[in-house]
Amino acid sequence: MKQRKIYYFLILLSLGWLLGSLGFKKYFQYQKLKSFRTDFSQKSISLNKLTLGKVGKDDIPDISNPKFVSVDEASIKDSMKGVLVDISGKKRFYPLNILVWHEVINDFMEGVPIAVTYSPLCDSVTVFRSSSNNQGLKFRASGFLYNANLVFYDTKTESFWLQATGQAIAGQFDGNFLSLVPGTQVLSFAEIKKNHSDAQILSQDTGYFNNYSFNPYSGYTETDEIPDFVKYENKRFSKKQRMFVVPLGEKSLVFPLDSLPTEEVRSRIFDGTFIRAGKSGSEVIVTQDGKRVGGYSQMWFCWAASHEENGVVWDMSSEEVK
Repeated sequence: MKQRKIYYFLILLSLGWLLGSLGFKKYFQYQKLKSFRTDFSQKSISLNKLTLGKVGKDDIPDISNPKFVSVDEASIKDSMKGVLVDISGKKRFYPLNILVWHEVINDFMEGVPIAVTYSPLCDSVTVFRSSSNNQGLKFRASGFLYNANLVFYDTKTESFWLQATGQAIAGQFDGNFLSLVPGTQVLSFAEIKKNHSDAQILSQDTGYFNNYSFNPYSGYTETDEIPDFVKYENKRFSKKQRMFVVPLGEKSLVFPLDSLPTEEVRSRIFDGTFIRAGKSGSEVIVTQDGKRVGGYSQMWFCWAASHEENGVVWDMSSEEVK
């Protein structure tokens, strides 16, 4: 009898600790949300679905006055990857070893305000035109995640935006979308030197004392592990399968990167429009009715978790080359 009482006591103690821990986490998250002046009465998601990372508001500093050097001046390993942005022939390359420490870079190219964003747990880079409703915006990482994806906020209204969709999910801009900048590519520095030697390279002189040779997420992309708080139903591909995402209106079209052969073109009719996808070297080019559209790479689990209702998978493996 005494052993049974001890057993029940331990169960109650464990339950109490668990409930207390969950309550503390919710309270801590609530306090973090209070640090924003966001109008949370306007929202597209339940705030309970947000996950607080290990940092809070502005703990991950954005870069708002980036400096650049030439290809010859850059001290980067050939294997280092980054995102190349090409606007009206002007090219800039943002290495991931810098992006991983800041997650948002606010820049201005050829009269276009842009936000270069990186979500480490989804290993996805997206470049947006940083304006909505004709208002120029500046962005910063919020410290919150949604299905492991970066949630950033604008400094004007402190609305929350989701990187996976470019949509404002809470605040004054709730429901608005940011436009992707077409022609962006994730390439290695070796490819930049070979094919884009005229590009400007983001300088490590950022004004912050970070060790840009150290990756705090080192090894993450090589494992099959994903954050345990991510819930997604579609297990059609392996968790970290590399996908190429193309937002098309209210739909999100995706296909596996390894299913797109080099120097070949695949095509399909999508909602009455003609979509063509091809690869030149490692550069992916997608057009809609002959006009190039923006896209980006992302891990399968991140895309599947955010696009259960509006996602369409393009299965190229069963199609003929056109």
